[in-house]
Amino acid sequence: MDYLLGGGFSSHLQGDVPWQLAMRFAGSAVNVDFSADLKEVASTLPEPLAKVGAVPMTLGLKTQSISAHVHGLDFHLGNRAHGRFLFQREAGGDWRFARGRLDVGAGQALPAESTGLHFNLRVP
Repeated sequence: MDYLLGGGFSSHLQGDVPWQLAMRFAGSAVNVDFSADLKEVASTLPEPLAKVGAVPMTLGLKTQSISAHVHGLDFHLGNRAHGRFLFQREAGGDWRFARGRLDVGAGQALPAESTGLHFNLRVP
């Protein structure tokens, strides 16, 4: 995990994570639904990401093909973090990030109304 998220990250997490992955194919579109049960995970990360073991929490990641040229990604970490991101296909076929919003320590993520990445952080 340190390789993906940077050195020292895994030292803040402990526990087992059962997970499920479903993929739906519709023409050239692939929609993914990933969920992980973090109940047995303990985290010494700063609030609002700190967590003791045996406390229910889910991690969810869901993609959705909105159109042939727009793909959405929704993310949640229990009620502590939510994100909604949109990607657009360029004329050459490459995908690029169009807009998104990440809410940490706040309510459900709302779609970003303008381009770019928007953050809403509430920490104790």
